[in-house]
Amino acid sequence: MREERGQTQDELGEKVASLLRLPKPYGQSHVSAWERGIRETSPAQLMAIEQALDVPPGMLTREMGWVPIGADATAQTVADAIARDVDLTPRQRVELTRTWEAAVAATRQARTNRRPTPGRPGR
Repeated sequence: MREERGQTQDELGEKVASLLRLPKPYGQSHVSAWERGIRETSPAQLMAIEQALDVPPGMLTREMGWVPIGADATAQTVADAIARDVDLTPRQRVELTRTWEAAVAATRQARTNRRPTPGRPGR
């Protein structure tokens, strides 16, 4: 993604450090370690990388399970959140999604079976 935008690793390191108001830029080897997954990034660093690369908020952070302020969180459903949760195993994701879907279906069914109380409008 960085290369597609014509940035060097040094340039990205400088922009990220500037956005984080750090006194020294991240060097080429530091950025290279991020890109290769050798060095972990914090949520703040990842959000600064998004800004430095001029990508929409959440484009990278959602992959890590973080949804930053300003990201379009309304577009996500519970199923989306479950699918993206990096702390769940694939089997847990399936089981949790099925449980959630069953709960939603039961609630919808209960709403259709609900009788209005006399003197109160139906819902």
